[in-house]
Amino acid sequence: MGLFHLQSACKAPEGNYSFYGGNLIFRGHFTASGEETSIVIAVQFGFAGGYSAWLNGQFLGSVQGSPSVSLSNNTWTIPSGSLRIGQDNVFVIVQGV
Repeated sequence: MGLFHLQSACKAPEGNYSFYGGNLIFRGHFTASGEETSIVIAVQFGFAGGYSAWLNGQFLGSVQGSPSVSLSNNTWTIPSGSLRIGQDNVFVIVQGV
């Protein structure tokens, strides 16, 4: 599987104005060959942030940061039967801000 870029709407730096608009949602689309076994991702979320991951609507898990860590490198195992071979697949990250 080749690399793909997660897409999201552009957000302003709300913290500068004491306005918080909620979570960030990123999604990446790819056509599965059937040989994929995992998704490797690096997410920078700010100190004590976190995120949750889904593949085709199936929850993969969550990561919680700490007061001293703002970047997380994770490998998500693709659950058996969750890929749509030869079709569009969607990997989603919901990042808490």
